Order: sequence, then C-alpha cells, then structure tokens
Amino acid sequence: MLYNSFKSNDISVSEIGFGLWTLSTPGWAQAKSTNSVNLLREAFDLGINLFDVADSYGKGYGEDLIHESLGTVRKEIVLSTKAGIDFYSPDLEGSEIRKKNFDPDYISFACEQSLRRLNTDYIDIFQLHYPELTDVEMDGAFEAMQRLKEDGKILCWGAALDDTSRSGEIAEILTDDRVVEVIHLPYNLIEREPLKSLEDRLHRCETTVLARRPHCYGMLDGSFEMDSIEPNLFENEVISVPKKVSGAIELARKVIQLCREFDIDPRKAATQFVLENSAVASVLPNIKDSHSLREFVEDLGSQNSRSELPNDLVLSLDEFQFS
Repeated sequence: MLYNSFKSNDISVSEIGFGLWTLSTPGWAQAKSTNSVNLLREAFDLGINLFDVADSYGKGYGEDLIHESLGTVRKEIVLSTKAGIDFYSPDLEGSEIRKKNFDPDYISFACEQSLRRLNTDYIDIFQLHYPELTDVEMDGAFEAMQRLKEDGKILCWGAALDDTSRSGEIAEILTDDRVVEVIHLPYNLIEREPLKSLEDRLHRCETTVLARRPHCYGMLDGSFEMDSIEPNLFENEVISVPKKVSGAIELARKVIQLCREFDIDPRKAATQFVLENSAVASVLPNIKDSHSLREFVEDLGSQNSRSELPNDLVLSLDEFQFS
C-alpha cells in the first residue's frame, strides 16, 4: 500500500480508504456486525489506514463500529467523520428527513458525541456534511471548526460535498475564502466535475481531496448490472436507481469497451485514473466484502509494479467527455 501526505499537515493516508457507508447505511446489503468487524480489521491488515464515516451513518452505528473493530490500533489509523445532518432532534424521531444543522453550538455538540462513540480524544479529519451555498457563506460553522482544532479535538477540518449543480461554487468558496484543508467529493472517469474545474485552484492551495464514487455507482467495477437496465426505464418514477445514473450508462459502456481494447480491467483503470490526479490523496471505493476489498487493493499494486495508464487510452477516454 502506498500513502500520500496532506498538504496542510503531516497526516498521511493510504491510497485506498474505507468508506463505512457500505456497512452502516440503508440501501446497502449490510453485513452482520461480526463480519463488518472482521472486514475492517482485514482492511487494516492490508495497509488501509483511512476510515471514513459520518455521525449520521446508522445514527452513530458507523462510528461505534470503528471503535469496536479498530479501537486497539487508534494511533495507527486516520479517522474521518462528518457532522451536519441532525438526527438528534426529538422532533425528528422516526423521521427520514435529513435536516441540516451547521449552527456553531450544534457542530461542537456533534463533535463531542462523535468523540464519545469513537472512544478517542481527537478526530483526525472532521468534516461538514453536505453544506449548502448559504452554509459556507456564513462564518459560524468555520469558527466552531477552528475552536475545535485549537482545543486539539480535531487535527484538521474539511467538507464533504453533495452532488448538486452548486457543488462547484461551494467548493470555490471553501478553497478561496475558507482555506478548507480537505474536500470530499465524487470523482471518476465519467463524473469529472467539479474537481476538473478546481484543478488550478488546488495546485495553488493546501487543500487535499478525498474522492468517493470512483467507479461511478458501480458501473466500472461490475457491481452495477448495466446490461439489465434500459435508459428509458429511468423515466418511470418507480425505478429506484438515481436518475443521474441514466445519463452515465452509455458513456460507461463506451469506457468499458475502450478499456478492454487496451486489455485493461475497467475497475483498475477507474481507480488509477482518480489517483493519477495529484490533488487526490485517497480514493474511497464501495467495499462490501473481503473479495471487493482485496480486488481494490490489488488493483494498485506496489510502487515497483505500478504503471501509468497508457497515454493513448487516456486521450481516448478524454475524447468521450467532449463528444
């Protein structure tokens, strides 16, 4: 496993990180607790040191799971968690409404609850969870983050961005005005924005990127069966797959075909593409079991065996973005 250092501090993270949404949130084939514990420990044994969660994953379950699995190696791992989706309010009991709360007092309160569940006295990376444009334009949450950092309760702070039309504008404010240390966003061969538009900024600042959804909803790692989906089916509201997927299906098919022409596994090409962007420190694929875990780790190989994607393949893939 290779590791990359953050620009703003001495945190070093594995190129492959483990996002706990696959183990602790609805919509995934959740494993039994004992299997989840074993999977997280296996990831650590394979060299993964970045474990990314949010307080809202299972209403705290994801953070509890990290402590149960990796509490004995706390000093050897990098804990990343998020706050801002308020599941504590009594009036939300039993509700699936994702109420946002970036009030300074709430951010401090949520941090304390995360510290308690994680059973630690500091969090390596503490992130705002899907802030809106109005949230990043106000000072309160950032002042709270700075106080938490000064108190030693967090080592650095960042923001996980939702996938909306305003994400690019939000990211620009975070990098230019808020001097954010970490941005957590979707990025892959098909979905290249907003990171592509931010590249010049990121070269000039000390913001580090954690990239999720590197395989575009599972299209590029074989976990999403595209052949069984017709794009026009997405016009039917009963289809549960996100509408954004429909626009990517045809492009994903072309990417897969092109990778195979170059005799390269699309899954491996997708992972390498993300990591070849110098702004990205770690990629967070959807790890669901031991098999997928080992595949993602083996995709990268060692430093000695690593080879860049063929230039002709990269150029051809770029052409798809503008055709």
